[in-house]
Amino acid sequence: MPKDLFTLKKTAYLYNSLLTNSKINRITQPSDDEIVFTLYNGKVFNVVISAKAKYARVSLTTQEYKNPITAPNFCMLLRKYLLGGTITGVKVNDLDRIVEINFTSENDFKEFKSYALYVEIMGKYSNLFLTSNGILLGVLKNSPQNFEKGRLTLTGAKYLFPLKQDKCDPYDTLNNVKIFKNVNFPVTGNFILNNFLGFAPVTAEEIAFLINEKCKKQCYSPLLASQTLKEFLDKPLSPVIITNDEFSDVFVFDYLHLDGKRTYYDSFLSAEEAYYTFEESKFKLSCKKTSLLGKISSFKKKEEKKLNLLNERELDCASYEKYRIIGELITANIYLIKKGLTEIIVDNYLSENYEKIKIKLDGDLTPSENAQRYFKKYSKSKKALEISKEQKNQTLNELNYVKTLEYNINSANSFVELEEIELELKTQGFIKNTDNKNKKKKQDLTVNCRIYNYNGFIIKCGKNNLQNEALLEQANRNDLWLHVKDYHSSHVIIKSEGKEVPNEVILVASEICAYNSEAKSGSKIAVDITKRKFVKKQPLSRPGAVFYTDFTTVLVNPNEHLELLFKK
Repeated sequence: MPKDLFTLKKTAYLYNSLLTNSKINRITQPSDDEIVFTLYNGKVFNVVISAKAKYARVSLTTQEYKNPITAPNFCMLLRKYLLGGTITGVKVNDLDRIVEINFTSENDFKEFKSYALYVEIMGKYSNLFLTSNGILLGVLKNSPQNFEKGRLTLTGAKYLFPLKQDKCDPYDTLNNVKIFKNVNFPVTGNFILNNFLGFAPVTAEEIAFLINEKCKKQCYSPLLASQTLKEFLDKPLSPVIITNDEFSDVFVFDYLHLDGKRTYYDSFLSAEEAYYTFEESKFKLSCKKTSLLGKISSFKKKEEKKLNLLNERELDCASYEKYRIIGELITANIYLIKKGLTEIIVDNYLSENYEKIKIKLDGDLTPSENAQRYFKKYSKSKKALEISKEQKNQTLNELNYVKTLEYNINSANSFVELEEIELELKTQGFIKNTDNKNKKKKQDLTVNCRIYNYNGFIIKCGKNNLQNEALLEQANRNDLWLHVKDYHSSHVIIKSEGKEVPNEVILVASEICAYNSEAKSGSKIAVDITKRKFVKKQPLSRPGAVFYTDFTTVLVNPNEHLELLFKK
């Protein structure tokens, strides 16, 4: 939602009615800048108080948070003073974006004390302050003393509100007319933002839009602009989430200047919960992806470095045949060579042009030993080249596997998918395995694969290497197996159940396979199709690595076919 005083004022009574008289049953701190209160006022509910730069707020939550084993200091402080207490009221400061939550709680001497938790919703400067009688008991994020001139944020200091901004109160109707006399039509969002207190940029743009739209139908006047601003401030709640390709947010009512899909809600609290649940899940999913990609990054760099070294070795060893030729030329001209010579020029009878060739010799060796030295170089270089080619193929397979992992991680759409990939990384040694649940998880790997039903045939599509391998193991020998040619893709199985699979079913399965591949942005993608019995697991290979024969290839356009997806 817009992080402005206007929005907080609109929602203040909702917070007050929700939280007042609620008993505090539990306090947790799942992250450095989030506190979760478990409250009871006839029913149990959770309230998250966040000081995150992007998601600073006070709102309901249904998310399950993973809490640290040892509670952070600020969490322990809140528990000391507030646990078992009651919320007596919630209000919003008239001067800035500060939610004040008041509590009463019984201390160790059975005395009831009053406390106030100030939630400052100010972007990257968002913070939480616990006070008693105006004195700071603790701060969520410790700030330097010079964070704001004359404002100490140390325990024991007096809590001071942030300095008042030099802007006008938009609720002062008489003063608003004077302000609007100083603007030329059309009104801009910047003018609203710079002259009126409590508006975020998106809210200022909406006010300017409404004023300009009304003034297009009538002549512009300061009075009309002021009336339009008052109508905006008095507008009743009609919660909505607006989403487009570049933007998504929740608003207390529809902002008409914004384009995008609208989803309306009966309650702002439910709209806010839906929005933040989705956004934070998306953010956490992104963080999990980044974490998993980081686990394979160092391995990838190591393999790429190894590949470069192997390529250099191949170049060094590629001319091994010349050592054999030199050895034979020394042997053929051994009667001309005396011990102590360091070089000799002979005719290269093994060349088509029969040119002269200069051969370097070791003066300490006999002619025969010099010949043997070159034959040993030939043998060593030849063997090294063979080993190098074998190691190079292995390294290329490893890099191909890493690319498959990267594709699977980037295309994952849920935590369940990422957890399965994390399990794969543990089994393959990328992550240290500290649990013994692998066997149990492996039995359930295909539970979360994509399942489609078309014309009575079941089509299964894996989401990661372990699922692909599990699908292959469970498939019957006459089931059809599909994979995009020359690209990383999901393995797709068509369950034949002993019947001939119609071409239209194969076509649909091929379109699904093409969509779930690296090539899905293209058209006319080649998909290979063969029976399961012709697909073999490569010996000692990574999960998902197979080779296949007896296949046919079709060209299709990618299609997700959501209408055929089995709803679990």
